[in-house]
Amino acid sequence: MKAKKDMRSRAVRWVALLLVVLIVFGGLIAALISTAFAEENPRCDMQLTVLEGLGAVSASQTVKYRNGTGQPIDQMIFQLAPNSLRRETTAPYESETIIDAYPDGFAAGGVELHSVQFNGQAADWGVQGTDEATLRVACSLAPGESGEFRFDYELILPGVLGPLGTGDIGWRLTGFYPLPAVWNGEFTVERVSPVGDSLMADPMDYHVSVNLPETWQVAAGADVQLSADGNARKTAVIDLTGARFFALSLSRRYTEADAKSASGVTVRSFADDRAAASRAASAATRALDIYSDLFGAYPRDSLTVAQADLLDGLSQTGMILLPEGLYDYAAREELEYQAALWTARQWFGERVGSNPAEEPWLTEALASYAALMYYDKAYGHDRYLKELNDRVTPSLRLTIPGGVTVDSEALAFGTVSDFLAVERGRGAAVLHELRMVLGDEALLGAIKGYIAENAGKMATRSDFSKALNEAAGRDVDGLLTELLTGIDEYVGQSLDWYE
Repeated sequence: MKAKKDMRSRAVRWVALLLVVLIVFGGLIAALISTAFAEENPRCDMQLTVLEGLGAVSASQTVKYRNGTGQPIDQMIFQLAPNSLRRETTAPYESETIIDAYPDGFAAGGVELHSVQFNGQAADWGVQGTDEATLRVACSLAPGESGEFRFDYELILPGVLGPLGTGDIGWRLTGFYPLPAVWNGEFTVERVSPVGDSLMADPMDYHVSVNLPETWQVAAGADVQLSADGNARKTAVIDLTGARFFALSLSRRYTEADAKSASGVTVRSFADDRAAASRAASAATRALDIYSDLFGAYPRDSLTVAQADLLDGLSQTGMILLPEGLYDYAAREELEYQAALWTARQWFGERVGSNPAEEPWLTEALASYAALMYYDKAYGHDRYLKELNDRVTPSLRLTIPGGVTVDSEALAFGTVSDFLAVERGRGAAVLHELRMVLGDEALLGAIKGYIAENAGKMATRSDFSKALNEAAGRDVDGLLTELLTGIDEYVGQSLDWYE
């Protein structure tokens, strides 16, 4: 009897142990599945045809989107930034720059939507806002459920020196497509503004094919696979994964000069002059190496730098566009600075996202200071101080109306020049002050930690404060607040006095 009881007891224990194992492994498997779904990127497929005689692009686009909001949604929100170019009254250029932006006079652009579908069926849709730059599409998606949106449209490109348009160098296609809005308790779309940036996005996987004339060159944020189509045309195919934005620059005038970073990243540089393209490639390559050491490895195997018809630079995933005038030999030093500045935006704004309308300093100030650190590491501390006082000190001496501070929203600024003086100039001074008070190790450790913790996410001021506190080993949020709101009190001082 005792033997039978022992056997039953052992059997019960084995069954219990088996149940525990199944529960544990079941939980692990569920967690892994949940994580896999949580990290799944939306997917965007586009087929583009360049209509060179019309200044337009014909497009078919599908977006496979998974509802990660945690609640049912009956409409999906997309950003439709090109529509701000439909009218002169909504074009994102202020009065002091619109004449420069449209050298041949105002020309309308935008998206002409022909059809919108959800899961293969015609969907109710509409645009809203005075600039018609928000697109709502009716759908039905339960939490965790995926659906496919399809858009067929024609993109009209204006002759404008901006992120989207045509010019002497070529065509710029950035922010040109329906882009899923970021979810932050609700779908958030910022008004396209003449001051600062407005687009924000979560990472998405892109597969794009572009049919265009065979004599045109294609600059993109990843490898471009080319094949001839006949009839003097070709197709370029680009795959870009985990990218916040997809951008193209197309030109008949480009020549290419490539370089390789110490970590093996290929830098492709396009310009209408090979020597100028080589200068841009060298500056971006050096910046990549310096920033990879300071902030963590650049996460892609290539970076493209291209000359473009722009008033200011632009940085999107794997891609930097720089104004045409920087490529003159006489502007070679400014080209180096701008290449360093916009390469930094691959970390601040791309690697780590943020709301550029509400907290522009998280991109503008951090990238501006990174460009100064480029000179510190590339040429030594004396050159860093020179650049600091040449580029930053003047912004502290300006009288800027409106009571704006470095942590102000973009729309609080009356002009682009005021915005740049505060966000890039005074913003860099804030980071310099933090470095002086906390030390190199604490500040650089904070920036590196901020990037590592928030890569692929949308960060806020509180995320930067957390990284700063952890690196400093104490609460320094009060110091950060004081500097963000009062850095202009250093009027008239040369910042090298700290040395």
